[in-house]
Amino acid sequence: MRAYDIFFFCCFFFLFGILLSSFGLKEEILIFVLAGFFAFLVGAAFFKKRFYIILAFLLFAILPGALYYTNYQETHSRMVIPFDENIGWRGRVGSPPERGGRQTFTLKLLPPRKGNILIQTALYPEYRFGEIITFSGSIQKTKGDYGSYLEHTKDIRGISYFPNLEKREGATTWRGLLFGIKERFLLSFRNTLPYTEAAFLGGITVGEREEFSKEFKDAMSRSGTSHLVALSGYNIIIILNILGGCITGIMSRKKAFWVTLTIVLGFVLMTGAEASVVRAAIMGILVAVAPFLGRLYAPRNSIILTALCMALWNPEILRHDLGFQLSFLALLGIIYLAPALSRLFRFKNKGFLNWKENLILTLSAQLMVTPLLVAIFGGVSALSLLSNILILEFIPFTMFLGFVLGAVYLFSQTIATLIAWVTLVPLKLELGIIQVFSIFTLPLAPVFTIGGVFLYYLAMIFLIWRATKFNTFIRAN
Repeated sequence: MRAYDIFFFCCFFFLFGILLSSFGLKEEILIFVLAGFFAFLVGAAFFKKRFYIILAFLLFAILPGALYYTNYQETHSRMVIPFDENIGWRGRVGSPPERGGRQTFTLKLLPPRKGNILIQTALYPEYRFGEIITFSGSIQKTKGDYGSYLEHTKDIRGISYFPNLEKREGATTWRGLLFGIKERFLLSFRNTLPYTEAAFLGGITVGEREEFSKEFKDAMSRSGTSHLVALSGYNIIIILNILGGCITGIMSRKKAFWVTLTIVLGFVLMTGAEASVVRAAIMGILVAVAPFLGRLYAPRNSIILTALCMALWNPEILRHDLGFQLSFLALLGIIYLAPALSRLFRFKNKGFLNWKENLILTLSAQLMVTPLLVAIFGGVSALSLLSNILILEFIPFTMFLGFVLGAVYLFSQTIATLIAWVTLVPLKLELGIIQVFSIFTLPLAPVFTIGGVFLYYLAMIFLIWRATKFNTFIRAN
């Protein structure tokens, strides 16, 4: 077994230990590890392969994974938040406020309090990221499914509704400056484009979704295109390609790499560092770093390293973060299922306007996430595949125009207005596709039991094995 294989299985078992511990298992984990250890030793004796002996010892990586989750839980349970008391407290605004019918933002409490709470208050005065604010009122403990989501994925333990503002202290942080750039981009869209088009462009470029009308959200949901405004690996890859095309020609390869790396990291922080964006950014950076290290890009190890980094930051996401789960399932589909489907359909080129490539990528991602989508949302639209194939043809060009529009607006509103007129063309086409497929839908609501889900993914694994023999999985490069 080579070094990169040892690395992969160590990370895999460590993450598996975190996952097992998140279900409250303790003694069962030790029993599982010991049983697996002896099972691998028996396999080594029977098949006479050293591979199983190494796996037997690597299996013990489950234990530190379980201990890491337990320690994380104990550390974050020691929060100093007085619930249901009418008192005063200070905190720093820890997320850019979302503004719809009200303002909603995270507040990181300052000593003697400790912990994160969610503030819901009136639209005015407008609060900003990084400000230190003194409030008075009561904090309620998070409850129900929404409370569980906040606690496990956002580390938010309480909510305060419309507390009384007592004092504001302005604070400028580098991350606050990045959020300011994001606001300038959104302002350029609002001032040069119609409302819906501006909101959609803000969604696909910087992941802004708070300005969507309920009707538009419903249309995207019915057409299966909601993922377009949830920044993902697809959007990050487009950004990397745009940066590569713009920077490589004016500076050396090494300088271009560091500039691109800095911009991507800034973009991730500017857009809120959501799980899907962080995952995509880490993988994009690994792709960029590999040539400088003289090594081939290994998608299998990159995926596991990305998951490890995110789980070390917050081990709760493995079980509780739906966005994390969907993004990784879709990624696995694109990397492993897409080559299998390409061979099955005998596609030898990308087709007119890349329709074949878009079909394979969309179908691969959709097949991998379908059981989870059905379990959470109750069904999917069979026509969402077609809507995505059509709309993905225009997204890269639209994103490019959006970034140009936002940058030019800083210097000339007149020129930016002219660019906005050009940007309207693909935006109108994309919104038209969304509206058409929100009317013409073909709902599918299959019933998945635990056994059914197991058989479903077993069929996916068999398909990949038959078509590719797991060449990209068994070997790291």
